[in-house]
Amino acid sequence: MRNYLIILFTVLSFISFVKCLAFENDTLNTFNLAVNTEKSIYGIWNCSVSGATPEYQKSTLFINKGENGTPTLVVQLSSGTIVGHDVEITETMVKFNLNIEGVDRVTVILEMIDDTLKGNVITSEGNLAVTCTRKTPPQTP
Repeated sequence: MRNYLIILFTVLSFISFVKCLAFENDTLNTFNLAVNTEKSIYGIWNCSVSGATPEYQKSTLFINKGENGTPTLVVQLSSGTIVGHDVEITETMVKFNLNIEGVDRVTVILEMIDDTLKGNVITSEGNLAVTCTRKTPPQTP
């Protein structure tokens, strides 16, 4: 009986953990949470942009593969979300465009080095350095 309780507790704890991840943000409701042991660019990343205005300095980046296999990308800011466009993903690189405030279009190019994404936001006013650290374990695309 005790072994059954331990197994039940372990399973319920795991389910609670997965539910916490899934409901941490509304954009995660359709996010694939299956854990992959290999390094993968897909997943959730905490990002900081050096030199950006305060509302764009910190963000969370969600990289996933949609139902039809097309990569999807969402940037969560404190003020809302921005959907990435023209998303290109390789094993170690992600490139995408963002429409900022509906007027400015910026290009973001990030390279995965170990468990970090590093790169630049290319704007009409110059480049800004970006560093992202993985928020969750690697995700299966």
